[in-house]
Amino acid sequence: MFSLAAIPTGRYFLAADVMLPSVRHPLPLLAIALVLQLSAVDRAWAHAGALPQTIDVFPLPGHEVAEGLETTFGLLLSPDGQEFQWLCHEAITADLVFVTPEYLRNQDGVILAVTGLLSEGLLDPEQSLYRSTDGCSWSGVEGMGGRLVSSAAFHPEDGEVALAVLGATGLEADNGIWRSSDSGLTWADTGVDGGSRLFRDVRFSDRSGSVAWAIAVWFDPLQSWVYRSLDGGVTWEVHTLDFAVGGRVQTTVEVAAASSDGLRVWLRVATATSDYLLASTDGGETFEEVLAVEGLIHDVALAPGDTLWVSTEASGLLRSHDGVNFEPVADAPRTYGIAADDRGLLVAVDIEAHDFALALSADGELFAPLLGVDATVGPWACAPGTRSAEICDPLWPYVAAQLGLGDYPSEVAPWSGLDVAEDGAPSGCGCAGTVSSDSGGRQPRGVGWLTLLLVGLSAGVARRSVAR
Repeated sequence: MFSLAAIPTGRYFLAADVMLPSVRHPLPLLAIALVLQLSAVDRAWAHAGALPQTIDVFPLPGHEVAEGLETTFGLLLSPDGQEFQWLCHEAITADLVFVTPEYLRNQDGVILAVTGLLSEGLLDPEQSLYRSTDGCSWSGVEGMGGRLVSSAAFHPEDGEVALAVLGATGLEADNGIWRSSDSGLTWADTGVDGGSRLFRDVRFSDRSGSVAWAIAVWFDPLQSWVYRSLDGGVTWEVHTLDFAVGGRVQTTVEVAAASSDGLRVWLRVATATSDYLLASTDGGETFEEVLAVEGLIHDVALAPGDTLWVSTEASGLLRSHDGVNFEPVADAPRTYGIAADDRGLLVAVDIEAHDFALALSADGELFAPLLGVDATVGPWACAPGTRSAEICDPLWPYVAAQLGLGDYPSEVAPWSGLDVAEDGAPSGCGCAGTVSSDSGGRQPRGVGWLTLLLVGLSAGVARRSVAR
């Protein structure tokens, strides 16, 4: 199966063996495949199928000056707040799988990566959740072999605790909510009944690890459920969500933000043309629509002072002091992912529109640039022989050239499947990949537009949220 992430606004993928809640943009799939193939030729060297763009702010808990960014071309980490180091997606993916993992990190530096699929083209074909204690060596986690993890979250205060939800399809799928008490190394089922329910999202409250929320959906008939835990994910209660648009119950639902009291929670609902924000003040028993926008809601963040921020595609950055009434933020940069802490609002910025990638606003009025992609100095420092050193280090010269940080090398790696054009830039499939470590070597396998079209016709195109 192939997965695709080639967008500047979030995580999209084709998933031939994963049921997706809805088709986000019902455009002709031939046109989609053709556009993606054409864009991959000259702009997708940084990561297979990915246009260079920010996706989300990547919090580094417990580090006051550290910053991080999830991007289409990898994870950017800045331990000192002065320069970025690059961690490539290809440390987890292989065989030209076009997937942008979703990353999360605890206070001790443990990183989890959710791929959202099981595939021969991943580091371990039986794993959809990967773990690293240093960003260098990666492996699947215990207890999740053969299970499709759709979302995961670390406890905001206790880095030993993590939650994950399973979203495989089929009436016999073993879905539910799982919990870890050793920083994601091993996992155990919490006992929530996952029959005929596809779990698609989980997160802790923004300020309290005792409160957690999860979303499950199903498609025959269309149904959605909201789960709440008040004991850190050990036990759960459930309520039905019957929000409908055009007479159809919506199933593309995600937890957008949640307060520490366990009563207030906001959900993002995506339809083919508009996104909605729903709010509950009674622990998820009832919801009301508080915001509707054309296009996408990219991300939502609840600040310590209870200001709610919403990053949208068409309406820009919005702000609410009561969680119900919203106003536009004048002169805000064009943003995608956002996060809030005691310093203020951190925003992942559109690098096509601005010359910086990460900015901070203490008041929502002035946005101070923090770092740009030009502050990336190289790959994450890893010992020789580790997965990231073997995979990311050889790719760095090409990523640096695409980001405008250097010239394209005169030769491309022999396993990349690319040729060098007259101007020195790689040409061809526009991607770089490896096979699994037991393959005996790296051998490229190109994916043409016809392949993408055939996969798309059987699966459709959908979006993975950037909100986290």
